[in-house]
Amino acid sequence: MSFADWDINRDDYIMESEFTTGFSRGQWFADADEDKDNYLNQVEFKTGTEKLKLTSQWDANGDGRVDKNEVAGVGGKNSFRKWDTDKDGDLNEDEVNAAVFDQWDSDNDNRIDQDELAVGWFGYLDANDDNRLATAEFENGFKG
Repeated sequence: MSFADWDINRDDYIMESEFTTGFSRGQWFADADEDKDNYLNQVEFKTGTEKLKLTSQWDANGDGRVDKNEVAGVGGKNSFRKWDTDKDGDLNEDEVNAAVFDQWDSDNDNRIDQDELAVGWFGYLDANDDNRLATAEFENGFKG
């Protein structure tokens, strides 16, 4: 689906509600939901979001690791301590995936439904945090 298909009100931006609607029309969630229970567990989430390259999104200095300063705006030091499960001072790819899962699981039931995934992905794509997606932000999310 193209940007125009998701931009329901034709204002050249995709708002969160438009993104959620567009996301629900796609097949991505159904494909990622391997056990077909209408939720993603952590394994399904990790497998389904591999192409998002979540680690590189948080790795501001490009050193291949995510340290506590790079996630300060995401969850704070307490969250970093929780997410750094191997206690090495950096988040590896598995830890980043678990952290994103934790952030996107808005009702804290240890599973992500389609709306939570759409809202989380929207926030991930909204690079300038203006609560809307421009064409470039949208297209960056659907590469590869």
